[in-house]
Amino acid sequence: MQTAGADTYVLDNEGKLTSHKEAEQKKKWIMEETGVEEVEVDRDSWDTDKLTEKQASRLGALGRKILEFFDESVTVEWYLVRNTFYVASLYPIKIELAGS
Repeated sequence: MQTAGADTYVLDNEGKLTSHKEAEQKKKWIMEETGVEEVEVDRDSWDTDKLTEKQASRLGALGRKILEFFDESVTVEWYLVRNTFYVASLYPIKIELAGS
């Protein structure tokens, strides 16, 4: 499975969307009863919103809960099915400084 470009959503501390940067998305994955299907996205839809403002706010709230639980930054892989967010995996963010 290939990764598509990700949109960037910035929320304030209250969960309100303050900015949004769209990325071109040429493929998407759709959950079917037989499994996940990769489909091409129409050229006219490459730069459309992937999440609504309300969904971005809900995802931000989920991210804050994850941060509180682990007490450190993590990379979160998630998916959205029928307007419900699911966490697929979490990875700790490791930062190494040059010369250390």
